[in-house]
Amino acid sequence: MLDTSPQGRVPSPLMFRSLGTMASLGHTRAVALAFGVRLTGFIAWWIRRTYYLFQMPRWDRRLRIGFDWSVALFLLPRYHTGRPTRWNGGR
Repeated sequence: MLDTSPQGRVPSPLMFRSLGTMASLGHTRAVALAFGVRLTGFIAWWIRRTYYLFQMPRWDRRLRIGFDWSVALFLLPRYHTGRPTRWNGGR
């Protein structure tokens, strides 16, 4: 058996407190519960995007993704028809 407690002391119980939850609902819609504050709509979507943007490892990647997201904000969302497309060999 592996002894996980240092110097034979009883380990303290794990205390976890969630900072909140977020969910995307579409192109510019989301819901969030952050620090006990409920947010919906565009502001929740923007906060969610900003959080995930700052989870990226390097600033060059953050800038590139932030630029892509900013451009996509002004474009219509892409809708998929569910039908397969046929490749024409580049013609």
